[in-house]
Amino acid sequence: MRKTLLFFMLLSVKLTFAQVSDDFSDGNFSNNPTWLGQTTSYNVNANKQLQTTLSANAQIVSLTTSNFLALNTQWEFFVQMNFDPSASNQARIYLISDNQDLKAPLNGYFVQIGESGSTDSYDLYRQTGTTVTKIIDGATKSRVDVNLLLAKVKVTRSDAGKWELSTDITGGNNFVLEGSVTDLTHTTTDWFGVRCDYTATRSTGFIFDDFSVTALTPDVTPPTLSSAKVLDEFNVEATFSERLQLSSALMANNYNLTNLGVPTAVTATTIANVYKLTYASALPSGEYKLTVNNVKDLAGNLIASNNTATFFYVKPYTLKKSDVLISEVLSNPKTGGVDFVEIYNNTNQVLNLKELQLANADASGNAANIKNVTTTSVYMPAKTYWVLTTNPTVVKQQYDAKFPNHFVQMSSLPTFNNDMGSVILLGTTGVLERLDYNEGMHHGLLQDGDGV
Repeated sequence: MRKTLLFFMLLSVKLTFAQVSDDFSDGNFSNNPTWLGQTTSYNVNANKQLQTTLSANAQIVSLTTSNFLALNTQWEFFVQMNFDPSASNQARIYLISDNQDLKAPLNGYFVQIGESGSTDSYDLYRQTGTTVTKIIDGATKSRVDVNLLLAKVKVTRSDAGKWELSTDITGGNNFVLEGSVTDLTHTTTDWFGVRCDYTATRSTGFIFDDFSVTALTPDVTPPTLSSAKVLDEFNVEATFSERLQLSSALMANNYNLTNLGVPTAVTATTIANVYKLTYASALPSGEYKLTVNNVKDLAGNLIASNNTATFFYVKPYTLKKSDVLISEVLSNPKTGGVDFVEIYNNTNQVLNLKELQLANADASGNAANIKNVTTTSVYMPAKTYWVLTTNPTVVKQQYDAKFPNHFVQMSSLPTFNNDMGSVILLGTTGVLERLDYNEGMHHGLLQDGDGV
């Protein structure tokens, strides 16, 4: 008999590892791996099996050990119940759980053994909070000895979420398929464990052995840095392609951010593959590159050197009048041409063009026919000119564009009369700039801001 624990790291009271195997041959469940829960309600018996201990009261007792395999996974275990199981005396083996306490609300899956009568089935359930749903209804099994149930159980789950539940009711390895189903409701886990519900007279009758949780196929794909974004001026969120070993994920020296370097702290979040990086200095507005090295996934695969993700950060800023100026308007284009409006960032801030709207004026002089400049973030560095138009290619062909990358293609512009009219630029606080034009005011495109 043997036991193995791969890829482990103790964080507080929680172990992080990618494979579980425990046959209790060492005579305990306190080490390699560590099981948590109602530890006084279990012991390792003379046959080196996990068994519930004597209780004078009816109760629910559970043990859990850390495990992060939830897809592409196989679970196996031996179970024995020295009584006729019932709704009051039953076992749940939690294959997946996001809560260490198996008596509390949780998200996961479990195999349940125990129902009324002398024929019992092996069923797979999904649990969401406190809602329990049977997803595989195994065939009923008759027993020669009503007061003895034993079985070897095997459950597999593919990456696509296909579950298969199989049993051998002799306790051997000649498995018979009980049923299959595809379910991807819960795809991550923190815990594997057992829960026993019993009356006092059945308290010592639960026995388990040969727990095994393994990957169906070895994971040889290294993790990658998927993206990075700013949470606030001191915190950056890094998202990876998969969950990482905490021992490497939380090591600050594995991260480097343009101009700010190594974070002061890295913390896990409620999302398994997302981590928060905290910096001592506030991030100024600008483009950043986060570089990550030396982190590993749960299978021990090392990330490729210098994995990077870029992002742009704009410090919160409330636009006010004259922060953005209208520097040129073309309302009467050449044949085959299109209208355009040139604007100028008159601040020392990086601005997001997503916050701007363009309009003309109605008969009363109020903003009308309002159009969003862009629905996605486009960043406008300080003291730069940008052209807003429906067809940047045509404008560049017809005019000498000194800043060809400073164009925003709008789906439509407000209607601007050829001879005279108004162009109104709005921000979140209202009108930022207004230009009333006539046809005698037009200049050539992008003449260093010397527009109307």
